[in-house]
Amino acid sequence: MADALTTTTEVDPAINIVYQRTLLQPPTPKYVHNKFAQKFSIARKSGNTMKFRRYNRYSAATTPLTEGITPNGHKQSKVDILAEVSQYGSQRKIA
Repeated sequence: MADALTTTTEVDPAINIVYQRTLLQPPTPKYVHNKFAQKFSIARKSGNTMKFRRYNRYSAATTPLTEGITPNGHKQSKVDILAEVSQYGSQRKIA
């Protein structure tokens, strides 16, 4: 008598797969740089570049003060940061 055992290699692939009827959501990008961003407006016809300025912190004072003597001062330094506006997008095509 022949062996009547059916294995998974003999079953059609369509029967071997379980289908989930719920569709998956398409992946969406996580823009973490927008989480802590600040929005600024640029007036019309004033260009597409904005300049931000910050001042560096002073270094820690490690020498003790002496009574009656004014310590030397530190010159404050600045850093300028330029941000340029760019437009992004795409055109939708309806099929």
